[in-house]
Amino acid sequence: MGNAGGNETLTLTAQAAEIYGFKKSFTATTSTKTVTVQSVGGSNKYFIDGIQQEELYLFEGNTYIFDHPSGHPFRFSTDSGNSSAYTTGVTVNSSTKVTIVVAANAPTLYYYCSSHSNMGGVAYTPVPANNTLQVVTTNGGQDNITSTEYNSFIQDPIFAASGITWSISSTGSTPGEIRATI
Repeated sequence: MGNAGGNETLTLTAQAAEIYGFKKSFTATTSTKTVTVQSVGGSNKYFIDGIQQEELYLFEGNTYIFDHPSGHPFRFSTDSGNSSAYTTGVTVNSSTKVTIVVAANAPTLYYYCSSHSNMGGVAYTPVPANNTLQVVTTNGGQDNITSTEYNSFIQDPIFAASGITWSISSTGSTPGEIRATI
């Protein structure tokens, strides 16, 4: 499974000759953002986790929780003039909390205060990168790997008959490279 740092180590012990292959996929996460309001040049502005009108990247499939001051309702729109409210996957939990589960193919969004103008910013909604590693094995010859599954591996399968330590590199010349130590 993936971790926040994008690297990991898996230790497996083979019981007999086995085939190991790897697939990457996306696992959704939940993040909480703290929204505050400060006066800048005589006008109130949203600060997201301390950054004024931060450009947000809300990845499709992820859940984002925005904790905001009750006097400045945090909302989403599909236009920068905030005339077209965006509600797909958006839940107003309370007067101080809004949650969005970003839908597939969501448009670029704009966040704004529904009570005051010019406080918000843009929220891009890109497709996320794969963040989870799945190890596929024949389990000591008990299971078969189909040719379709075999061909879907992200690198050549590895054959082994002893303990193996797998890791994903997050640094060096090939970040994301899968390494095996036998």
